[in-house]
Amino acid sequence: MNKPRLLTPIADAIDKGELPLGVFNNPALFELEKEHLFAKSWNYLAHESEIPNPGDYVQRYIVDDSLIVSRDKKDTIHVVLNACRHRGRKVCSVEKGNTRNFSCPYHGWVYGLDGALIDIPFEEEGYGKDTINHDEWGLLPAPKMGIWRGMIFANLDPTAEPLDLSLIHISE
Repeated sequence: MNKPRLLTPIADAIDKGELPLGVFNNPALFELEKEHLFAKSWNYLAHESEIPNPGDYVQRYIVDDSLIVSRDKKDTIHVVLNACRHRGRKVCSVEKGNTRNFSCPYHGWVYGLDGALIDIPFEEEGYGKDTINHDEWGLLPAPKMGIWRGMIFANLDPTAEPLDLSLIHISE
């Protein structure tokens, strides 16, 4: 793989078995990590015990992407991108809590705990009758989501292999 010029000294040191301090604060390296590591890896978001009841949620991040991990009324856990589909505004600004739904403060679009678009205020007057298909305008789910031993993970790569930790040996 070609090394960007800014990273050549770091890569050369790593090749010699050294870990230079630059790996912790180099912006170019961080951009590569975001693109090649965080965006394509399974990232731990939360534990089921953090959202034990219907309506419970936590807001978490995978680098720059804000995600909502929630439990719906059917006890199903969802991971959705915390961005209104209308204008991209965060629909959840609180770190954790319990709610019936998420509402965008910009135009008031309302989403369910599963991310489904529930309501658009003044929809007919503002957008026209039957012009917005609610099934297509829900919050975007994480491309991949998996739960293992109560730990909730997400992967931003839609082509990622399913979460399979069965090969991991855990000594008791």
